[in-house]
Amino acid sequence: MDNRHSAAIPFRRMMAATLALVAAGALAPVGPVTQALAAVHINLSSSVPARDSHVTTPLREIRLRFSGTVDVTRAHVRLLGSDGRAVSLGALTAVADSSTVAVSRVSGALAAGNYTVEWDAVAADGAQGEGAFNFMHMPTAAR
Repeated sequence: MDNRHSAAIPFRRMMAATLALVAAGALAPVGPVTQALAAVHINLSSSVPARDSHVTTPLREIRLRFSGTVDVTRAHVRLLGSDGRAVSLGALTAVADSSTVAVSRVSGALAAGNYTVEWDAVAADGAQGEGAFNFMHMPTAAR
């Protein structure tokens, strides 16, 4: 039997057993290895504007929907123009009808161009996540 494979099998069994005990609450996460195994990330499920979208109407807010309950007191969002400068945003706030949605008001009008939304979030259970996405703002000419 190949030693590489025989060593991997006990390790996999040990990891599976550790995960099962942590999930069952029988083993408290201790140390960096089990903390990393027990940690769960919060992700961005959807957004308005959407990733890689072309926005033709005035952008009044950035709306972020997360994969879990978000703690808006510890979450952040930044809007960067194509020149890398930050666009002024209001505080990230929760919405009344969903614990997974956070909104930030856009202050003022956006010029045509490419924009990047950077976010980081902390879930109510302490899970953390971060990411970024781009969209293009192409306002229609005033009539």
